Amino acid sequence: MKRCLGICLVFALAVLLLAAASPASALTQTECIYCHTTETPGIVTQFNQSAMAGMGVTCVSCHGDDHAVIWQMDGKVPASRCQGCHPSQVAEFVAKDAQNTIVEKHALGWTRMQAAARYMVMPDAQRLSMCERCHNIGRVWDDGSIGKCDSCHTRHVFSAEEAREPEACGTCHMGPDHEQIDMWAKSKHGVVYTTEKGRAGGDPTRAPSCITCHMPEMEKGAGQPLTHNVSTNITIGTVAQGAQVGDATLKTSVPMRVISQADFDARRAKMLDICSRCHATVFAQAQLNAADQVKLDVDAQLWDPVMRIRGLWYDGLLDPMPVNRAPNPAYPSVNGGLVLVLGGQQLYGGTSAIEQMFFQTYKYDHVNTFKGAYHINPDYSHWYGWARVLPDVDTIKGEEARLRKAAGPYDTEAGWDGFVRSVGFWKSSRRAVVGQKTVFSAYYLRVWGDPSPNSFEWYFGDGGHAGPQVDVTRAEHVYQAPGIYPVRLTVSDTDLVNDAADPLACSAKRTTTLNVTVKNGSRVSLAPIARVPAGRRVALKATLVTDADAAGGLEYWRKVSGGRWLKMFELSTSTKAGVPLVWTYRPVLKRTTSYKVVWSPGGNLDWGATSKIRTVRPL
Repeated sequence: MKRCLGICLVFALAVLLLAAASPASALTQTECIYCHTTETPGIVTQFNQSAMAGMGVTCVSCHGDDHAVIWQMDGKVPASRCQGCHPSQVAEFVAKDAQNTIVEKHALGWTRMQAAARYMVMPDAQRLSMCERCHNIGRVWDDGSIGKCDSCHTRHVFSAEEAREPEACGTCHMGPDHEQIDMWAKSKHGVVYTTEKGRAGGDPTRAPSCITCHMPEMEKGAGQPLTHNVSTNITIGTVAQGAQVGDATLKTSVPMRVISQADFDARRAKMLDICSRCHATVFAQAQLNAADQVKLDVDAQLWDPVMRIRGLWYDGLLDPMPVNRAPNPAYPSVNGGLVLVLGGQQLYGGTSAIEQMFFQTYKYDHVNTFKGAYHINPDYSHWYGWARVLPDVDTIKGEEARLRKAAGPYDTEAGWDGFVRSVGFWKSSRRAVVGQKTVFSAYYLRVWGDPSPNSFEWYFGDGGHAGPQVDVTRAEHVYQAPGIYPVRLTVSDTDLVNDAADPLACSAKRTTTLNVTVKNGSRVSLAPIARVPAGRRVALKATLVTDADAAGGLEYWRKVSGGRWLKMFELSTSTKAGVPLVWTYRPVLKRTTSYKVVWSPGGNLDWGATSKIRTVRPL
């Protein structure tokens, strides 16, 4: 009872103190410590052990003195508050290039995460647990500042020594897509570092740790504080799928950053400065060059599967096709997101099996190959990388062969029915009619291949031909006789960028054929119906015109209860091309009724026709 009473008294006093401090007055350090010694004693203990506590920094210095604001911020502190005492570190963290673009990869973590398709489709709980706890290192605050310093300098000790340890990086830099902590720990560098750190009198500086290479003091001179720009000396082995050296026109199989040769040279020189502390420069240069070549070699392996999958999409053989799945939220302006996406914005699920095979290749095995090489870990680069990429490519080839040997294209309806999405064709009407303009469109293939323009060439099956025309996806043709015509479309990537690597691997040139049925046309109309009293006969006057001599049935229909149509009468007749046939049928009008007339030709060379629906009410 005494213990409960004591807690109640402490709580009541805390409430009074807060009430007195807000909003009429600001909180003091004493008030913060008094409450938090009871509520969260661990925080107080940790802060008292920190270097900042001995330098006069208080709770108010970081959190401010308004408890309502602190509560609203959930106790979090924006980078702008840290910047007051650590301006150079924050400036390095948000380092920008000559184009005023942030280059430090941690600082980009939050905005890149929010723009990621996989993040967009995640439930909120998964976003927090799976993405934000790491990517919040680059959090963008309401005041515009960027960074969450306690991602590395954990609260409330904020130890620089702790942040320098490899384990501080390992929380995020692990897992199948970026296993840097394991690559380093099992490399010779990591083994030496760990061994020296674990033995009495050991010297762990004999070998590099994460900060040695990625936050070098050499950036500002020996003995100076470490740089907070962790991208300062990384070239093409950076995050995600890495980068390639070139210019903005460089074509890659999956999206990668492109860096200039000048940028590469400057960054590589910085890395060589670090390596040369222990190794001969010529040796370090050879090791880095070898890793560069591994990166280029494994990049080249992605061309074949990418173009095979694009070819399956083009031929309507993916299951499901992009138009039959949930849209990719990263590309709302391209066909509403119903597009094939391979690479950085590829979704975890809801795609075809062969796309999932590729996801495993590019996201995990491809990355392990070159990151293992840069972290001097031969087994990661080999067994978890290259030795998986090559079988991955073979598996994708086998799946492509299986799909092509299977039955017809996925989700291709028999005949023409508006837009046949599986091959990207569209017709101006549901029927191709002799003597009338038929319009074809390959609009949805304009983004096939890489971003360069595509060329479209049409063969209409009756000797007619159109193209090739760059970025002209629409074609028109008039057929002069009925029949079944194989319409052939060839789409070519204008720079044929992947042909040099492997001309037989789906190539950047694809041809597909679709049979188009062309028939003679006909038109049937039902004249307006004059109103008569119920029980009298109405005149249903039909006019039929066919484009060719034909024979068939002229059917009169009326709508009955339940919305069904009932055939009342059929006239078997024949027609002469272009000569109107007029026939009047006179049924008894019992109530308000809707009528239509249908022409059903007996031959297979003629299209049928349906009149406009006419509704008549009794007088």
